[in-house]
Amino acid sequence: MSARPAGRKRSLAAAVRRVSVAIAQVSARLLPRGRADWAAAMVAEVRHCERGRDAIDWALGCVFAAVKERITSMVKGNLRISGWVAVPEMILCFAPLTLACVDAMQSLGMLLHSRVPVGPGDWAVVTAMAALGAIGPLALIGAFRLFFIEKPMRAPWCRAAVIAGPVLFGVLLLIQAAAGWLDASQFDFWCAVVLLSALPALGAAHLVHLSATAHPDRAVPGPLTHI
Repeated sequence: MSARPAGRKRSLAAAVRRVSVAIAQVSARLLPRGRADWAAAMVAEVRHCERGRDAIDWALGCVFAAVKERITSMVKGNLRISGWVAVPEMILCFAPLTLACVDAMQSLGMLLHSRVPVGPGDWAVVTAMAALGAIGPLALIGAFRLFFIEKPMRAPWCRAAVIAGPVLFGVLLLIQAAAGWLDASQFDFWCAVVLLSALPALGAAHLVHLSATAHPDRAVPGPLTHI
């Protein structure tokens, strides 16, 4: 009977060690290129931990250290990050604005087929939201061009548009809120400002910076690399 609990403990300890090693390996990938020695030491140390609890403690410490080092390098460096981090960042920043663009286009279609007279103000607001929201898919296309085929966003008007568009979208939301056109009971205003204006504007600024620092002469497409 005592052999079964002992076997379970060994199995649990082995599972904890495998999870710890996996966490350490992910932490190592988060580190900047210049910290390759840290990455190797993280994984090696977690493999030498005798107890599962020590291994998981070390692995979690590696996560915090790697995230801190990555943030420090981005603040002090040139904001260059690996593609596997940048792609989710761009999706998070521009997907809500893309959905807002789709919603505005649907609203335009409804206005076109509406039998109720629609004022010029409604037309102007919905058209402006559709036009500004189009920055979302435009920025996503630019991001994927940069990350997958290494074609940076070079046109000055395009760089200005992807940053100004979300900002103007936020201004439009503020105007609608001030005019009382938004139903506060059905619309989380500040959440919308963050998701549809502030976050896309920050993502656009980062995308423009990455495009400006990309290698202009690199023409060979490749997988996600450090950008």
